[in-house]
Amino acid sequence: MQAELIKLLESQGRIEGTIIRMEENLKEHMRRTANVEGRSEKASEQIEKLQLQIAKAQGAIALLSLLSIIFGLALAYVRITS
Repeated sequence: MQAELIKLLESQGRIEGTIIRMEENLKEHMRRTANVEGRSEKASEQIEKLQLQIAKAQGAIALLSLLSIIFGLALAYVRITS
């Protein structure tokens, strides 16, 4: 009976050691996950800023295209009427 109790206590000690290591691994995993999530949020913010800059550039290109067409039409009108 005593030998069985000793084996049971040894087994419990190993299980407790395993649980402690698992808790340490979980804490490290949680720290890394929080770090990755922070980087992900920063990347999302940067992407939003880039998308805004691209939209502004596209708007500027569209405006320049429209102005070019108007200028071309005005120049053609002046040449035709002269």
